[in-house]
Amino acid sequence: MLRWAVHLEGGPRRVNHAAVAVGHKVYSFGGYCSGEDYETLRQIDVHVFNAVSLRWIKLPPVWTNSRDHVREVPYMRYGHSAVLIDDTVYIWGGRNDTEGACNVLYAFDVNTHKWFTPKVSGMVPGARDGHSACVLAKSMFIFGGYEQLADCFSNDIHKLDTTNMTWTLISAKGTPARWRDFHSATIIGTKMYVFGGRADRFGPFHSNNEIYCNRIKVFDTETNSWLDSPPTPVLPEGRRSHSAFSYNGELYVFGGYNARLNRHFHDLWKFNPVSLSWRKIEPKGKGPCPRRRQCCCRVGDKIILFGGTSPSPEEGMGDEFDLMDHSDLYILDFSPSLKTLCKLAVIQYSLDQSCLPHDIRWELSAMTTNSTISRPIVSNQGTPLPHVTASACACRFRFRRCRAGRSGAAGAMGPRRERPGRGQGWGQGRGRATASTDSEEEAAAEQPLGRLEAVEEGSGDSDSSDDGGSVAGAGGKDQSDMSFEELLRVQSEARTRVSKKVPGGKKTAKPTKAAVKQQQGKKGPLEMSAKKPVPFLRQVIPVRKKVQRDPRFDDLSGEYKPEIFMKTYSFLDSIKKQEKEMVQKQLKKCRNMEQKEKLQRLLNRMTQQEQAQKKQQKLRERELTLKRQQRELAKQGKKPFFLKKSEQRKLELAEKYAELKRSGKLESFLNKKRKRNAIKDKRHLPSQKNL
Repeated sequence: MLRWAVHLEGGPRRVNHAAVAVGHKVYSFGGYCSGEDYETLRQIDVHVFNAVSLRWIKLPPVWTNSRDHVREVPYMRYGHSAVLIDDTVYIWGGRNDTEGACNVLYAFDVNTHKWFTPKVSGMVPGARDGHSACVLAKSMFIFGGYEQLADCFSNDIHKLDTTNMTWTLISAKGTPARWRDFHSATIIGTKMYVFGGRADRFGPFHSNNEIYCNRIKVFDTETNSWLDSPPTPVLPEGRRSHSAFSYNGELYVFGGYNARLNRHFHDLWKFNPVSLSWRKIEPKGKGPCPRRRQCCCRVGDKIILFGGTSPSPEEGMGDEFDLMDHSDLYILDFSPSLKTLCKLAVIQYSLDQSCLPHDIRWELSAMTTNSTISRPIVSNQGTPLPHVTASACACRFRFRRCRAGRSGAAGAMGPRRERPGRGQGWGQGRGRATASTDSEEEAAAEQPLGRLEAVEEGSGDSDSSDDGGSVAGAGGKDQSDMSFEELLRVQSEARTRVSKKVPGGKKTAKPTKAAVKQQQGKKGPLEMSAKKPVPFLRQVIPVRKKVQRDPRFDDLSGEYKPEIFMKTYSFLDSIKKQEKEMVQKQLKKCRNMEQKEKLQRLLNRMTQQEQAQKKQQKLRERELTLKRQQRELAKQGKKPFFLKKSEQRKLELAEKYAELKRSGKLESFLNKKRKRNAIKDKRHLPSQKNL
């Protein structure tokens, strides 16, 4: 019984990003958001979602000291792919508005949160975006996408063996899938199931005649062949930028977009690989709105869906295409337990939660409280402080105090809520919460900038009211029975009363220059002065020089081999042949002399290119033949003999002579040669004036 169990807002607002599930966490990499600056080159951002605490955190950026280390961190991008193999996430492909597409392989260690670039070999795929990536054992399979160098769709399959970091272009048998991008490829067993995507009606090049295939294409990784699947009576609409995942040996497809229909989808379809049949699924609960370019990750029996973009409900709310980017998150539970169903009933009917255990109340609060993604906290030295995960921070508040003079006012940044500890409520200590004095409140409010105050679980300390009694919320509630929002409100009121309190008695003198440090007590922290000397030299932020990277000559992109390159793009020969025939037909029908000359020049150019290509191919075949002969001689024990350039030139002239004689153009060629030689000889003869 499928059910949409959780809906939260306030996560990372991302579109066309990539994500993987690692245990009970989901790592999200990159993506874009309308209105942000993507022309400035910066590091890719990493967000982590904890499926237990239902909270997002953003990992701090990597601080690099050298330019070589900067290359190990990918730049911000979209349209890329991310897969998990062991404890390493491999990021490949994608593009940026400044750098364009990329084909460098990046790796991210989920244990140390460190980036590195593995050294790869073999035939590296061309830079692209909108491709698909899936994992079988220790290998990653790349299919399709839009290649930047060839400026066309792709239907090649590349395989990366992570045991030796070698790329391989798979020579697939059978009828391949059409050239496409923004499709999905899912591994079930040993087969790869490709669905949807955007293709062109007339071939690999984009001509604004888009088609959206709604049939499944199956690739067998054991035999390296495309399998033919019979037609099915029920089919979903063709779409692109959707999400696909597998569960219990079946394929699920959600959402997407069809430009021909100008329609976004939010339907869920299931494909059975055994019966090769489709079935539409209707989960219970309120699901996501129609959208595309979202991410779906499987964590146990749950699917985490977040991000994406969809048509704006109100005019003027989206971008130039009236689209609205999402920061929400949905959880689809395939087998909700009785406990989950009971919690959903408590939330749906707004039942009283005071009699429930504290851990159940915490889970209900986590299911209904939206996330808040903020920048990492920076210390006084300018270095980022490490993030505190929700599971390791039991009932902890973190505050950043802003010291406005010596007035004791609280900081502008409010408290940031983390996960409470199981077994205890918010602010509940041993027995009953004790009251603190006004002096302790003032001392806590006057902490310097960047100082963090942590109220640990079970400490027995809590904020007090003005009269020094026990803390009570609105209506005289006990603190142990308050909700998290009520605790925040009471705490904010207590801080406000302390900051507005006018001290009586003698006026305190202003601190002198000598009083740089002041200790608030024997065990109190030292308070640093805000008067810091101005440095002699300005602190200039180093800006990395922009280095254009050409994938043809980059060490990280492998080596260029003409034979493999020509074999990969051999499909262009048939397209060139069709274009040549089309030009010949237009030349016969054309009556305009000016247009006819242009077509004739174009036809001559195409013919010359074809002849040059054939000539290069013959030279390459001759070189390969000579190499084979030398290898045979070496096997027989003879010493290999390599031809000099002059001898190679003689062989070329002999081949040219035989070809001219075969074609009957030998006499005309020799006559032209004689005329050229006569002209050269005439130049060296003495002129009549000198005689």
